[in-house]
Amino acid sequence: MKTKTRVFILSAYFSLLFLLFINGCHSFFSTPADADSMTYRGPLTVALQENLVTKSLEKDLMNQFAKTYSLKINFISFKTINQAETLLSLNKTDLVFTRMPIKTTNFQDDYSLAYDDLKLSVVCSSDIEHAKDLYIPNQYMYLASNQEFNPLFRNLHWTPTTLPAVHLNKLALKQDGFCYVVDSRVAKKAVMIAPSLNITWTTKKAEPVAWVTRHDLKELNRLVQFWFQNLVRQNQIRKFWDPYETNNFNMSKFANKRFEKDVQEALPQWQDLFVKYANKNQIPWTLLAAVAYQESKWDNEARSYTGVRGLMQITTSTAEHLGIEDRSDPEQSIEGGAYYLKYLYKKTPKHLSTYERWAQALAAYNIGWAHIKDARGLAKDLNHDSNRWSKFKKILPLLAQEKYYQGLTFGQARGDETVDFVDCVFGYTEVLNAAFTRRSPTSQDF
Repeated sequence: MKTKTRVFILSAYFSLLFLLFINGCHSFFSTPADADSMTYRGPLTVALQENLVTKSLEKDLMNQFAKTYSLKINFISFKTINQAETLLSLNKTDLVFTRMPIKTTNFQDDYSLAYDDLKLSVVCSSDIEHAKDLYIPNQYMYLASNQEFNPLFRNLHWTPTTLPAVHLNKLALKQDGFCYVVDSRVAKKAVMIAPSLNITWTTKKAEPVAWVTRHDLKELNRLVQFWFQNLVRQNQIRKFWDPYETNNFNMSKFANKRFEKDVQEALPQWQDLFVKYANKNQIPWTLLAAVAYQESKWDNEARSYTGVRGLMQITTSTAEHLGIEDRSDPEQSIEGGAYYLKYLYKKTPKHLSTYERWAQALAAYNIGWAHIKDARGLAKDLNHDSNRWSKFKKILPLLAQEKYYQGLTFGQARGDETVDFVDCVFGYTEVLNAAFTRRSPTSQDF
């Protein structure tokens, strides 16, 4: 057995013992019959730590849980543990997700089994020798007692903060010598997107995290536990992490500077059109803009060696299919590209998650639906899951190898370029989302 596997099993085992202790002796485990007999019908109110509100594993899990049991769901946010405790005590929420290690919290309500683990990182805008300020979110102030953390950063000016990670990241990009503490997965994303930042330290030990259910809602707690355990048993839990860990997107410092410049100078002239036709086709405008950037760098006169042209790099045959008269006309190109993206999205399997459907649709936009059909068939022959981008992206490059494409209906294709295209579009979308759609905290956030 591999060391990593042993560590995971031991961690899960001790987490289970700990949780059994703090929750008493009532059973975590329910049968399908027990679940069917439960009377909880919602509506469900879930309180998320502010960093988790816009997009997170926790929000995805709860949305899927609500969908499974046909529950109405409402998300609210909080900044501090005291605020979360108040929400529970006043019955203003049913569940709380803090994304904090279990051992650092002291809720008087019911903990779940560990659903994930957490490592923390320090992200800095300069090397540690030139760092000046260290911003530590309140929920992570327990690091002050960490024997590795304290000696490394004790000479910096520590500032407790309630600012979410996206705001701290923006401050780090603007200020020299600025450091902040953040979830290690978020840290990795930050330095991938902004190469001027660097990770200076990460905790060695991963700590289990759990959600908390209001003490009087034991039936709800058992129902969520039962549902989550089914995900684990069916090996479905990794699918929820795929959107956060699957994409390989890195920008060099040069590419990052060019992108920032293009956002300031090139994007404004097309942004209204992206929003207009994205709304018309009910797709995210940032995704549409990201496709255009990957295709043409927002240059309406762009033309490739293959004959595609315009902002959305539409082929002659696709233009004819969409009724586009002038591919170089920016509005026609964006309108056609938006329609075509939604058309491809609708062709993807409806039972897939939104993320997986967009991965397939973007791949088809780049390589063509015919080659996607070939690749899906090849994935089935090779016993790979074509419905998960993390698996399917390993199949697409095989379309360039003769021993694989010679037996396919539509033949050879440059699948490796398609993988790069999809990963880059998702990456640019994430950067644009951070710049344009992340909401700022308001007084309603408690």
